[in-house]
Amino acid sequence: MEPMIRYAPTSDGVSIAYCTLGEGSPLVCLPTVPCCHLQREWEIPEWRRWHERLAEGRLLVRFDSRGTGLSEREAADFSLEAQMRDLEAVVDRLGLEAFALIAAIHAGPTAVAYAAAHPERVRALVLWHTYSQVFHMVGQPRAQTIHMLLERDWELFTETIALAGFGWSDGESAQRFAAMIRAAVTPEVAQAAFAEFAKRDLGALLPDVRAPTLILHRTEMPVIDVAVARELAAAIPDARLALLPGSSIAPWLGEVDGVIAVIDDFLDDARPVPAPADGGVEPLSARELEVLRLIATGLTNQEIAERLVVSVGTVKTHINNIFSKLSVGNRTRAVARGRDLALLD
Repeated sequence: MEPMIRYAPTSDGVSIAYCTLGEGSPLVCLPTVPCCHLQREWEIPEWRRWHERLAEGRLLVRFDSRGTGLSEREAADFSLEAQMRDLEAVVDRLGLEAFALIAAIHAGPTAVAYAAAHPERVRALVLWHTYSQVFHMVGQPRAQTIHMLLERDWELFTETIALAGFGWSDGESAQRFAAMIRAAVTPEVAQAAFAEFAKRDLGALLPDVRAPTLILHRTEMPVIDVAVARELAAAIPDARLALLPGSSIAPWLGEVDGVIAVIDDFLDDARPVPAPADGGVEPLSARELEVLRLIATGLTNQEIAERLVVSVGTVKTHINNIFSKLSVGNRTRAVARGRDLALLD
């Protein structure tokens, strides 16, 4: 079923297309500017499945940046201020007081800037193959060669991005993704976006990020060196760095289960601690107790789902209930509380 597209007005009068999927704790996915198109992304099976996995046990929020996709196309402003206004318009329309953010590649600087400016709203930050200065990406020889095509041959640029940047060996899949890029943005607007990206240097903002932060990077990805991820992790206070196998710049390609498992565990640990229930601890159900015992053995959500023959979303629902009943905010505290209450051996 295709997502229902709705619109949110920004403070400067731009209409931003957005949609939601699932229920639960909100996770806002920033658009991968300028290649974003809510409807066309959903038509790519690998990308759709990625969004469905992220939405298991959560409310996943997606939107198109101004100037791209289904949002207002005439307002092509890719400054950090404009991009943050787009984000704020969507979360305000949905009434989200606090939420987690996930951002990839060129959306990463917007997420960092928003998290630094609004620590009271960003509960957790997940960054995928991103940077603080665009030179970290376009400075690579392969990226420079691809970028030259942007001004010379728009169709060849999009086809090359799909094949070289995303690692698809399947020609049909690559062509489908390239067609999505061409539907999402015009070559003129894409050039304007990359020109704006070249101005960004968020190095001074990184120490101001207070949200728990997870930085994800595939070790064989040729466009952004792994050293960039290490530098980000060192600059953001208490950030976690997860180096993963593979070469694709797209998280929805390659070994996806491992990426989802790392994100799930991180967001579980970053969950705010619920207020204690009046009158003591509410008893856990038999299945919740079983899940708690499996958490104590160190299994991931995916591994628990496979052990119990249920969906990952069902496991997340049980974990949410466990956290609420035990008045804890992450797995470590849940296990400790379970032992205090003699629920675990």
